[in-house]
Amino acid sequence: HPPPHCPPMAMNNLRLGVDTKSAGAQLIALARNLISPQNIAQMIGAAAAVLALVGSLVHIARHLIYNKTKLRGCTIRILLIVPIFSIVSSSCLMLEASERKWIVLLECVRDFYEAVALASFMQFIFTVLGGPQSLAHTL
Repeated sequence: HPPPHCPPMAMNNLRLGVDTKSAGAQLIALARNLISPQNIAQMIGAAAAVLALVGSLVHIARHLIYNKTKLRGCTIRILLIVPIFSIVSSSCLMLEASERKWIVLLECVRDFYEAVALASFMQFIFTVLGGPQSLAHTL
């Protein structure tokens, strides 16, 4: 019979013949595996990515609703760089130990959209300055 101060779970383990010391050691080993520096970095990166994603999507939605100027398309393409970069960066952190080379593909997507954002920024500047013809005439 178990001692009277044993909790019910411990009594069940004793009845089933479960070695509670090895189960506790297994639980501690599992916790150590889950709380590695890499997993902590992944969790922090994912949390930061979610915050950036939510904030930028709210900002983009407000531009879609309230921005009725000809700069709207450029602005939204420039603002979309934040969600794309946050998703790609967080995914790269998660896939760091993957055997497949998904990171290379994701970085190509990120680099491509960076080029799109830079082109949109140039279009934005030309539009603000009155267009390429007006700018060439001024210079």
